[in-house]
Amino acid sequence: MSATNDPWQALIVDDADLPEEVGEWSDDVVTTVLPLAPTGRDDAWPDREGRVVVVLGATGGAGATTVACGLALALARSGPGTTLIDLDFEFGDTHERWDVPRHRTLADLVPVLGELRPAHLDLVGYAHPSGVDLCLSPAQHGASGDWGGDDVTTLLSCAARRGPVVVDVGRAAVHHMVAACAVADTVIVLSPATLRGARRTRELADRCPTGRVRVMLSGSTGSRPELSSRAFAAACGRPVDVALPTDRREATQLRSGIWRTSRRGVQHQIAAFVETDLHVAR
Repeated sequence: MSATNDPWQALIVDDADLPEEVGEWSDDVVTTVLPLAPTGRDDAWPDREGRVVVVLGATGGAGATTVACGLALALARSGPGTTLIDLDFEFGDTHERWDVPRHRTLADLVPVLGELRPAHLDLVGYAHPSGVDLCLSPAQHGASGDWGGDDVTTLLSCAARRGPVVVDVGRAAVHHMVAACAVADTVIVLSPATLRGARRTRELADRCPTGRVRVMLSGSTGSRPELSSRAFAAACGRPVDVALPTDRREATQLRSGIWRTSRRGVQHQIAAFVETDLHVAR
């Protein structure tokens, strides 16, 4: 199928001029493609050991990668088995940020997608000294075409049999994002405190599983906030669960796989969220 005839490709935004950290989807993508996710996920995979947390950016550069990395690091402190999956098959750069070799990536799973098992993830994952198991993106043009939505669903369910899973969606194809959100226990939507961000947050949240969406305001965009947390909540129709402070140094450390115990700042907020919302003791 050519790119011009592919209905998914027709809906994907050209992200070339967006920050590397996070892509974004056009209004048409958000309102047309994202369906209400099916229910019954827990019955489908009764042997899951860990929660699946999917992190989305409402706009480009919202800080989704920072939060995804921070969540994985915080979860790893509570015990082994935490997996961070870079779902951005074509543009993911976790290996660069965490300074790890990319000898094994999700591309190595393509030959066994029809019979994917948790043991296969052990073969392609990278055990980081922080305790986080990294499933790296191949970061190759066209790599996303090897994966269907069902394949992403199977990947996340297999990873969850080993422990908690954090998914950094990045600039993943829309159907991969939809598949990830459909099986997530928690979907975190990151947004700057802007009117545009509030509108995008509402559109994304309305099409995610009821009761599983958490809204975070990001302080990493560098732009001055247009709205207070209260005004943002009113604009998007959902409460703001966490308002992250601006700390570029700390954000850079988290994106690089570095956790430094702190009683304040971004790390403290993320650790508190893991304990109170995800119910994982530190």
